[in-house]
Amino acid sequence: MSRKPICANCSIEIYWRPTVVDGVAYCCLGCSRGGPCECDYSRLPKTDDHTAIVPFTTVAVQVSFPAHEPSSNGKSEQIKKKG
Repeated sequence: MSRKPICANCSIEIYWRPTVVDGVAYCCLGCSRGGPCECDYSRLPKTDDHTAIVPFTTVAVQVSFPAHEPSSNGKSEQIKKKG
């Protein structure tokens, strides 16, 4: 039996296809960006739920963010990477 991934931000066990950034699994896009979590905890799939959104064993998704984004003065500023 394979282990379910744990969200690196909010630590919940992920029973659906995780958001994967740089090889790290997150439960949602919000957590992949450092929070807040965007999951509706009252509607998360249960351990014995056979109607999960998407099984976590399917294809992992790679999320990319731009290296630069515009500042208020119209020039690009480099985004600092997490450590």
